[in-house]
Amino acid sequence: MPLPPHACSARAGFLATATFSHLYQLCTSAGRSALTTGQAAHARMLVSGFVPTTFVSNCLLQMYARCGGTAHARGVFDTMPHRDTVSWNTMLTAYVHAGDTDTAASLFDMMPDPDIVSWNTLISGYCQRGMFQNSVGQSMEMSRRGVAFDRTTLAVLLKACGGLDDLALGVQIHALAVKMGLETDVRAGSALVDMYGKCRSLDDALRFFHGMGERNSVSWGAAIAGCVQNEQYARGMELFVQMQRLGLGVSQPAYASAFRSCAAMPCLSTARQLHAHAIKNVFSSDRVVGTAIVDVYAKAGNLVDARRAFIGLPHHNVETCNAMMVGLVRTGLGAEAMQLFRFMTRSGVGFDVISLSGVFSACAEVKGYFQGLQVHCLAVKSGFNVDVCVRNAILDLYGKCKALVEAYLVFQEMEQRDSVSWNAIIAALEQNECYEDTIAHLNEMLRSGMEPDDFTYGSVLKACAGLQSLEYGLVVHGKAIKSGLGLDAFVSSTVVDMYCKCGVITEAQKLHDRIGGQELVSWNSIISGFSLTKQSEEAQKFFSEMLDMGVKPDHFTYATVLDTCANLATIELGKQIHGQIIKQEMLGDEYISSTLVDMYAKCGNMPDSLLMFEKARKLDFVSWNAMICGYALHGQGLEALEMFERMQRANVVPNHATFVAVLRACSHVGSCAGLAMALVLGRDEELLAQLHALLKFLPPPASSPAPAAAPVKVESIMGTSGGGRRRRRRLGSKRDRDDDYDDSEAEAQKHGEEPAAAQPHYCPPPPPPPPCKRTRRRKNKKKRQQSKCLVTTVPDFDGYQWRKYGQKQIEGAMYPRSYYRCIQSAKQGCQAKRTVQRNDDDGATAPPEYTVVYVAEHTCTANDDALEAPPVILETTTSVVVRAPAAHTDPVVVVVPATATTSAAAAASACSTTVTTGTESPAISGDDVACCWSSSGSSSSGYSYADDSCCCCCCDGLLAAVVHGGCGGSWAPGPADSVSVPSFRLQEMEDLTGPIRSPVHVVPRAWLDR
Repeated sequence: MPLPPHACSARAGFLATATFSHLYQLCTSAGRSALTTGQAAHARMLVSGFVPTTFVSNCLLQMYARCGGTAHARGVFDTMPHRDTVSWNTMLTAYVHAGDTDTAASLFDMMPDPDIVSWNTLISGYCQRGMFQNSVGQSMEMSRRGVAFDRTTLAVLLKACGGLDDLALGVQIHALAVKMGLETDVRAGSALVDMYGKCRSLDDALRFFHGMGERNSVSWGAAIAGCVQNEQYARGMELFVQMQRLGLGVSQPAYASAFRSCAAMPCLSTARQLHAHAIKNVFSSDRVVGTAIVDVYAKAGNLVDARRAFIGLPHHNVETCNAMMVGLVRTGLGAEAMQLFRFMTRSGVGFDVISLSGVFSACAEVKGYFQGLQVHCLAVKSGFNVDVCVRNAILDLYGKCKALVEAYLVFQEMEQRDSVSWNAIIAALEQNECYEDTIAHLNEMLRSGMEPDDFTYGSVLKACAGLQSLEYGLVVHGKAIKSGLGLDAFVSSTVVDMYCKCGVITEAQKLHDRIGGQELVSWNSIISGFSLTKQSEEAQKFFSEMLDMGVKPDHFTYATVLDTCANLATIELGKQIHGQIIKQEMLGDEYISSTLVDMYAKCGNMPDSLLMFEKARKLDFVSWNAMICGYALHGQGLEALEMFERMQRANVVPNHATFVAVLRACSHVGSCAGLAMALVLGRDEELLAQLHALLKFLPPPASSPAPAAAPVKVESIMGTSGGGRRRRRRLGSKRDRDDDYDDSEAEAQKHGEEPAAAQPHYCPPPPPPPPCKRTRRRKNKKKRQQSKCLVTTVPDFDGYQWRKYGQKQIEGAMYPRSYYRCIQSAKQGCQAKRTVQRNDDDGATAPPEYTVVYVAEHTCTANDDALEAPPVILETTTSVVVRAPAAHTDPVVVVVPATATTSAAAAASACSTTVTTGTESPAISGDDVACCWSSSGSSSSGYSYADDSCCCCCCDGLLAAVVHGGCGGSWAPGPADSVSVPSFRLQEMEDLTGPIRSPVHVVPRAWLDR
């Protein structure tokens, strides 16, 4: 019997309702991946003409809310003819899950009759967004409207109390839970344990946890997390072990907390066991647990396992990448951290504040100014640059990259500055040797109401030590004492270092004795202080006291004590320390290896010194100089010269100490080899400049007669190879070259010399300014006339002492530009200034070149008494001259016997040919090069040189002869028609082999032309 039409219609509507509601529920269970399918079902329903009921509309709303289609859900919600409480709550949940709490609150206010689910949804939404104060306020409004709390409300409120760190409010809610009889509920009890742990009341948390009648994995996870948050890592691991013994299933929070405990302890072996346990329970691929695994390996320095765990994760998020990046930065792998950040931006992972802070630290680690500038632009574009942590990281980057102008601009733009911000700018100024500005910023910090901490005082005290200003140091020390940081280990150690560098070693020792709980940094400060003041025995005594107190030395301690062993020649103590270094596996440190080479060399044990030299992983110029100086000091000249040849083949740039050591070695080999090596070294522009720096302040002896001829330049004695001349590019206009030539010719004619070939060394003056007033034109003209531009590889050796007052990154330049003023600007009113700009590298292994621009002339007297050398002692012996026959390409040393018939003229005629080959150079007269040799000589290897048995020359005399050329105002031909040659004493030359204070005076000839 056929059904009536209305019955058929009702049956079709029922089937459609069941069909569409079931489809929507299936899509809801599938999640975001089924959004397209749900939209197709919705479109099918609209095409079919079916009018959904409230139930079907609610199912459609839930599908869109769960699949992330909030806008589609709102469209369905607005077209619903009838809305019930489920419809309102579903739409409210959709906005909360989307993070739009403002719209959710507006929708909640529109609800005609919100129930407990509506209140809990909005309160939990505020809590999930970190808006704990709003969550508590909404719960108070809920209580005023007479809506009773349930277990969900209490759990959310307790979480908000933990986020606010409000223990008093948490105790009140705990009392309310007891009053409502919900204390024994597992969910409310777990929330109470979590609240007490986050509020730093671990004892109450554990007391309540152990008193719970029923505990699940969430309760155990909350107790373990509380122990980790309160830095009770061992107790947290004990709870984790007890949880396993009871046979409870391990949850994600429990694993994460256990791994954090291993990372903080640190305990790598336990972390590996825990990692294996997580793999067994299929938790290693979880994002939260995987992030904790990467973090524990990275903090332990085991980057191999950290990379393996990171790559093994099926999906990477921001937290996982951040953990890996922080580990790379901590281990000094800044370049790899920057590559990881590039992967985050290109793969769609994204970044946050922690990511930007980490990549800025990575750029600072590798001194990547331009990479940091790009990341800074990205931070500005993303809006994260307003975060204080990000700006502090930017300050640290620019400070370490010596871009003080950019760092100062970022600091000035900061609306909110915390102690980290002030510490960053103060540390940047101190690291760039702007000591006076460092102290000035401390005063600004105090005026702003910010209280300095230990890092602030450490940087400022280092600035006082750099200025060697005891007055400022005493004031800062007094301020630290008033603030309660006077006996802090870090601050006290910095004060001890400041007192030592200011020469108040007694006060430094007294302060060191008063420090309670002396740590390693305190011992390092006092030991290095006594070592700097050459009180090596006292330094070793403090080292013994440190060992007696059970303090474990580090690489800096060992290097300092080894230096004292070298000064005292206590090789037995040095060997004992060497043994301890081997036991502690510190032999691979570059600083320690070079110090060991120097210690064995100065103690005369050259075999062990050579053994340490060969075993060193990385050799710098300090290690090479130690070996060359050691061989030269102990009379092994051939070995020293061989080591120097190896140094040249290794492309290691020698310095002034290498020059002096090689000259000392030459005196033990023979006259010909010594002078030939000096001539070879003299062709190096940088060594030539440093040689000028060594002997600039050597005064002529008072007993020497007045010179009969003008001083001969060092360059004319050393000679210059033809290739070197061809490699130089001449700069400057024709007028500049003519002026330089006229000046040099006039000077030569004044002293009776032949004018040498003009070699310009100045860059063209800056272009003229645009037309303006006459006074301005005169001022700019005068400024251009007083300025000069030079290009060199040794920017510090330029004539006077300077103080750095600023630095700026020039657009298009790879390196920043530094600004200096004369150190006598305050005392003597000197207006001289200069800028130093490192030129862009072209990928070659040659030493870097610098462009130095001088403005105004010096009007001060900038002689430094500390740089004066010992007096010169004259000796009168036979003379040696140099010439280069046509058949030879190397200089030849000719010995002129000191006989009655040998005159200075004969010596002059014997060496009238040029010294260098390939290009013409001025002839060297007989007085140009002279050394102290005996009268008997022999010939070998195509050279004429003095017999070793009769040779009385020392390296010091050779050095003086090569530099001064016999006519530098220090000596003149003797009465017996032989050339009088000065020579330094051995001890005086040993004083010159030490490090020289920079900068010292160097003549302009040391600067290179392009």
